[in-house]
Amino acid sequence: MKSRIVNQKIKVLRNKLGISQTMMAERLGISQNAFSKIELGQIDLTLNRLYKIADVLEVDVLDLVRIEEPS
Repeated sequence: MKSRIVNQKIKVLRNKLGISQTMMAERLGISQNAFSKIELGQIDLTLNRLYKIADVLEVDVLDLVRIEEPS
């Protein structure tokens, strides 16, 4: 469940910045297919890759992994 939230946050932030999956993949040095699988939760994220994604999205890695409590 938690990883699914992280994957969705990545997708939402990427779309807000107007970055395509192809552009994101290029910046990460992976294929577009591999990045698509990351967003779909089909590939587990390593800590190193998570930091790279946060850097490209211009957010702190904690912003990606923090689970907000419902108010």
